[in-house]
Amino acid sequence: MQLWLKENGSWKMKRILSYNHHAPTHGNKRKEVSLTMVQFNRLTGNFSSGKFGQVEVKITNDHLALMIGNKTFDLFPQSDTSFFTKDRDLIFDFHLDGKDKAQRIP
Repeated sequence: MQLWLKENGSWKMKRILSYNHHAPTHGNKRKEVSLTMVQFNRLTGNFSSGKFGQVEVKITNDHLALMIGNKTFDLFPQSDTSFFTKDRDLIFDFHLDGKDKAQRIP
């Protein structure tokens, strides 16, 4: 709904009123795949990301945990280098170096 007021002989939109705000629903349709410990280990460590700054990646049970500052994201594999979160529509892709070790996260 918009609020219009007449000022100095002309109509001006002053405000947009909106109701029923809520977070968009996220229907996760990604498929989780199984990785070996060797595949997980090559993705762990401390990284510098252009988008996120300093990040740390650790193995947590059957998935990875990515720490950015005081926030932790549980990452689940959809391939050997691409991971997703189950609660949000986020994807993290790891870039490997020539020695098959994660080099960076964009």
